[in-house]
Amino acid sequence: MASSIGLSSWKLALIDPMTNLVIPTEKGGLPTTDSKYNGVFIANLLTSRGATTANLSGMDGAIQKIYGSDAVADVSVGNPEPTVALAANSLPHEVQALVQGLTKISESGSYRKQAGSRLPYVALMTDSHDWDGNRIHFGFFMGVMALANANQATNNNQQQRATDSYTYTAIASDAGDPYEVLWEAENGYDYDKFAHHIFPQTAADVIQPSDQAEGSHPVANIKPDAGVGGTGNN
Repeated sequence: MASSIGLSSWKLALIDPMTNLVIPTEKGGLPTTDSKYNGVFIANLLTSRGATTANLSGMDGAIQKIYGSDAVADVSVGNPEPTVALAANSLPHEVQALVQGLTKISESGSYRKQAGSRLPYVALMTDSHDWDGNRIHFGFFMGVMALANANQATNNNQQQRATDSYTYTAIASDAGDPYEVLWEAENGYDYDKFAHHIFPQTAADVIQPSDQAEGSHPVANIKPDAGVGGTGNN
């Protein structure tokens, strides 16, 4: 059985470093494109013309061999240092500015990268599926997103397109844990509890059905998605 097939979406939320909770949209968080989770942005066909890449590496720590009596007697395992190469075909510029911690200049409407500024903390979830169609979700509690590249090239007889690419570097949670994974092939799985681990919110920030009107969030022409994930949702 294949470990994963395809990539349906990846999801982001800004995390308050003082509370470890998702920052709601109305308090400076990411545009809400989920029907239940305030401040969670989903990169998918609807919002970003499709998520294209979520390559995970460093999921286990480096292995160091311990020798004794002229043989490998044991191994020492380092701490995991996960990184995720993320890309989407067309990530909204408002989202890019927020995850990069750019400052908007009111006179020009431009966004400035200020020297010495810190990258905001971001929670991340990736969504794929196995051979049988069961969803696979990797969740990272906290990390930072660095702009991987911004390539531009002249068109010739073909359009020269570049994806919006970032490198996500995970940071350990308060418990020291860098990530969590949910296989929906597991009996008794609970997606909502898993999603709350990755995107924790206060009760006041959870979106109620009456709160989510079409087009209510700040990214123009993006409609709220049917859900943050789970079986059957992108």
